[in-house]
This record gives sequence, structure tokens and C-alpha cells, in this order.
Amino acid sequence: MELVRPTGSYLNVFKQLFLGLALGGVVAAQTELDSLRWERRVLVIASPSRNTQSFLTQRKELAVESAGWKERDLALLEVIGPEKADLRRVLKLKADDFTVLLIGKDGGVKLRSGTPLTLREVFELIDSMPMRRQEIRQKT
Repeated sequence: MELVRPTGSYLNVFKQLFLGLALGGVVAAQTELDSLRWERRVLVIASPSRNTQSFLTQRKELAVESAGWKERDLALLEVIGPEKADLRRVLKLKADDFTVLLIGKDGGVKLRSGTPLTLREVFELIDSMPMRRQEIRQKT
């Protein structure tokens, strides 16, 4: 598991996607992320297929709890095989590798892992983020 310091924002992702669109890319990739910006954190699971052991393990782990997803404004985006090439390019996801990314509400990549994560690990990371701590304070 590799904790990645945010180096970009959704704006940078959108600029890259827009450039890709101008060069013939797919509109869906930009729309998909744009619709979630500042509203949701995104857990991206990229896998060569739905049948890899890593993918199956990750899906099983993520199915454990549902209330925590809503509480943390967390959305799931699966990228399987070579699909969503523009999104793969922007997020630097190889079609033949299993990768889990956590993208914050600000669009920064907060976590990049080549192995499945427990839901507890994901939730603990989210709960340690300044924006999430602020959300918790505002709810109490």
C-alpha cells in the first residue's frame, strides 16, 4: 500500500480529460468524475478482469458494510480490463494490473495500492483526512 500525497486536483484531471476529449477521447470519462467532484470520495478498483483473485477479494471486502459508505460520501468506480481508456490514462492505471485508488473530494489521489484493502483501512484513511474531520465536527 502506498500513501500518495495529493499532487493534483480534479481540475488537473479535468484538463487532461478535456485534452483527451479534444483529441477524440470519450466524454463519459470526464462526466463520470465531474459529477462526483466535491460531492463524493471515489474508490476506484481497476482490474484486468472480474475473475482475478485480487478483484474477487476486494469486492468481498467492500460488501461487508454499507452504512459507512454513505456516511463518508464514498462512491465506487470499477474499471475492468481495457475499458475506460481515458480514465485509465489520467489515473495512470494499467489494464493488466490490479490497482485500488482512493480519490478525495478535492480530486487528489490519496491512496494507491496494488493489493486489496480492507474496508477498515479505507475508512480509517478517510477519517484521518482534514475535510472528513471537518464534516464530523459539523454533524455534531
